[in-house]
Amino acid sequence: MKIFELSKEDGAYLASFSALDRLSLNQTMLKSLANFPENKKLVRLELAENQLQGSELAHLRKYGDSL
Repeated sequence: MKIFELSKEDGAYLASFSALDRLSLNQTMLKSLANFPENKKLVRLELAENQLQGSELAHLRKYGDSL
């Protein structure tokens, strides 16, 4: 599945899974993490084999040390 980037609708959909603690977005061709929602329970996020630049990780700062 090729996603490339998360739309606002995608972010809202992911945010609706309030008990989500693990999420794998491996091999989705993601180029951006903009619109990635905050989820207090998320402890594992897999992003292997995507097209993310290091600067995109700034969108994950809201997780601090929890990931």
